[in-house]
Amino acid sequence: MKTKNVILGILVSIGLLFVNLPSSAYGSEGDYGSDEHASTIEVDDSTMLSPVWHKILKTQKELNETVESGSLETVHKFAFEIRDLSKELLKRTTNKDLSEEQMSNVKATVERIAEVAAALDEYGDAGDKANTMKELKKFNGLIDFIGMQYSESGDQQVYYCPMHPEVRQAQPGKCPKCGMTLTLEHQETK
Repeated sequence: MKTKNVILGILVSIGLLFVNLPSSAYGSEGDYGSDEHASTIEVDDSTMLSPVWHKILKTQKELNETVESGSLETVHKFAFEIRDLSKELLKRTTNKDLSEEQMSNVKATVERIAEVAAALDEYGDAGDKANTMKELKKFNGLIDFIGMQYSESGDQQVYYCPMHPEVRQAQPGKCPKCGMTLTLEHQETK
């Protein structure tokens, strides 16, 4: 139980980090729900979270492949679809799915996803691969953070950067700040 509380505290801290970053770093401010790139969300059962989450992960994979292939002009399609799906996921979430604290984390993260999606659109349309990649790393981290909030198991693996311990995610990868390989965090079990 102590380990679970420590992990939850760390996740909340990460969520607050995302909330407190200046939005100007991620593109222009405004109503991201009314832009020209808005997507239509098609999900079967309005009471189930799973289809929405699976669609987010599928679209995330397509977004990463699109950026890797250099087709930056279509990045907005995937980024805004994930933004809209994240809002849909939040809309379908009840207090039975998440604690109040987790719900707050998800709400803040969904707002950040909208901001980073706008930056991905801006950099993708400009053909700026370096900044698109930078924003994509942030975007992927936000999606990972949401996934961790919905995780039923307190035993989820967490990877972190030894040089930047605030960089944490659910799967192996590289630190977006320094490029170091992330290290698996060894969790105390009781």
